[in-house]
Amino acid sequence: MNGQLPFEGDTFIPIEILKLKKKFKLHSVIETGSQYGATLQWFKENFINHSGCEPNEEFYQIAKAKGVNVYKMYSIAFLQRFEGNLKTLIYIDSHWHDTPCPLKDELKLIAKLNINPVICIHDFKVPNKDFGFDEYDYALEFSEIEPLLPAIYPDGYEYHYNTEANGANRGIIFIYPKK
Repeated sequence: MNGQLPFEGDTFIPIEILKLKKKFKLHSVIETGSQYGATLQWFKENFINHSGCEPNEEFYQIAKAKGVNVYKMYSIAFLQRFEGNLKTLIYIDSHWHDTPCPLKDELKLIAKLNINPVICIHDFKVPNKDFGFDEYDYALEFSEIEPLLPAIYPDGYEYHYNTEANGANRGIIFIYPKK
């Protein structure tokens, strides 16, 4: 099952995250939507600090048994716990098929946290690629989040998408401060 593997079995995503970690000297990672804890376990092995949230009781118990820092809560309540860490990667994967998508609310909250993070959004639409992405009352695509990004990155931002995918074959966007 792909959810039992870090990044749903995608071996390209961790390579890109390690490049961003080095470029931005990242120490901490926050994951929303930790599911079974496989990706959070990878973060534990590759970052000084890691923390994730998972509201589903069954998934939370499985993740917790892996010895990772996971909290049983929804992403909005979880994100409110952080402030002022300038060396943070936020890995957003908290969308789920039977609940409202919290992505826009998460980004609005991140803008209020006074941090300058690297943000990765999984299950994102990648233009001109046949990667899977999520759709709710809106598709997870750039035009939907673009108006929210200047509040997070007042000095500007850059972004790119994955160009290769395997495992669950999902799209991802990487957003970061302009250097």
